[in-house]
Amino acid sequence: METLKRWKKSSPEMDRIQFLKTVPFFNELSNWQLKKVGEIVFERSYEPGEMIFEQGQPGAAIFLIMEGQVSVEMFREANTNLAVLDRG
Repeated sequence: METLKRWKKSSPEMDRIQFLKTVPFFNELSNWQLKKVGEIVFERSYEPGEMIFEQGQPGAAIFLIMEGQVSVEMFREANTNLAVLDRG
């Protein structure tokens, strides 16, 4: 019965699974698979203006935006805004 009570309430694990369901890359996974993904993801907050990664760096992670927006910019002679991404 304790297990049922735990799942009826909102929990960080359930919130994470619900969020992953909204991301197209993960939306076809079962709840069990989403739970496994949720167990290995790492959450990090970034400050406004903080750089997340730079062009030319090897791809070492997938980034999902849970809250806020991220500006994708290219730096050459001038700063060029390529896109603004938000949740998901």
